[in-house]
Amino acid sequence: MNKKLLFLALLFIVIISCNDKSNTINNQFKSIEIQDKYIILNFEESFLKDRKIEFRAIGTETDISANAGKDIVVEITSPTQKIPVNPGSGYNIQVVDITSETEKILYETNNITTYLFYEEFIQNEPLPANAEEADNLEPWKGKWVAVWKGTSAWNHAMNGSFRNLELKKEGDVEYLHLKATKIGDDDSSSIGSGIQTTHLYGANEAPSLNKRMEPFFFTYGKVEFRVRIKNQAENPTKGPFPALWLMPARGDNEKNPNWRNWAAGGEIDIMEYVYQTPERIDQTIHTGDYGIDGKDYDYSPGNQAITNVDDWHIYTLEWTKEGLYWYIDGVLGREPYLKTDNIQRYPFVDKAAFYIIMNVGVGRANNNGNEDNYPGGAQKGLETWMDVDWVKVSPNKDTILDNSRGTNGCEYYKDVQWE
Repeated sequence: MNKKLLFLALLFIVIISCNDKSNTINNQFKSIEIQDKYIILNFEESFLKDRKIEFRAIGTETDISANAGKDIVVEITSPTQKIPVNPGSGYNIQVVDITSETEKILYETNNITTYLFYEEFIQNEPLPANAEEADNLEPWKGKWVAVWKGTSAWNHAMNGSFRNLELKKEGDVEYLHLKATKIGDDDSSSIGSGIQTTHLYGANEAPSLNKRMEPFFFTYGKVEFRVRIKNQAENPTKGPFPALWLMPARGDNEKNPNWRNWAAGGEIDIMEYVYQTPERIDQTIHTGDYGIDGKDYDYSPGNQAITNVDDWHIYTLEWTKEGLYWYIDGVLGREPYLKTDNIQRYPFVDKAAFYIIMNVGVGRANNNGNEDNYPGGAQKGLETWMDVDWVKVSPNKDTILDNSRGTNGCEYYKDVQWE
């Protein structure tokens, strides 16, 4: 290349660079975090001195929220500033230095979408003070309640409390540590752990009204978990049962009136890990192909191979109008479960909404004299665990925001009650 062509090429690069509105972070503007109801901006404190910084979020056509099209303009006054936004909303964002007459764009990006639900388990947001007490259903951070203790095989070891939960940190990773233990010979010594985003309690389980805060459930979207689990491959122990799954908070009352009876409303198991298949993750659907009593059920088993389950992995479910799709670390898992017009086989429809459960259970050793319940009776001395780094629910093209928490989500407790 001759000198003239080289000069023109370099000039072209300089012109392009000068005109490009980069979306990279300025040295003094440290980071931007997208959460469900907030966008969080982090600055160097010294940078804000004697400067006027403005945050602008302009709603886009991808904004599916009830407040679509409302622009947000906020002056930055704190080095860490939380700016309320609409869950599931699309925005074009600018962070602008307006100290002088000539504005300087510090950060710019287009078409970002806020999450419907967002959780990072941070140590400065501790568990309830009475976490060791049984029957503690006090909501944690306004998002989570403890998994209740019931009579079914999966939750007989739950405690309706925040026992066996702990917030931990390794390096830069902060996470929730869920344990399950069995210290004696019978089921009374089995202690599991779990949390969920909401449960529409029946008369025997309902907490007081002031504890029914910020329920979250959703219709269509993508739910992701970053998780690691105690590995059973080298030394399988009978009884561990960690799981990430969804249960119905709403159903189609007209076409599926028995949806409140398990499993007529459906159950979506995003991840189940049991000792019988220590190098696979179960991904199972339960539906209500039920008899008159509503107690029979139909299920669609599936699984996906996994290695080093005790490393961090991202478990994902994509729920669309067309069907359900499972992923581990972005790799499609079992065969998709596709929509059918038979609502008893496919209750995952527009009028349905699902909430999140994360739990580590203990296999029941004896079910009223019957044989062991899946996944088998737990061994005495069992101690198993699951760590959760974060949970995120994102909208997709089919998301119905009115079926999620939204602005008036708390009112949904009045709509239906579990039987």
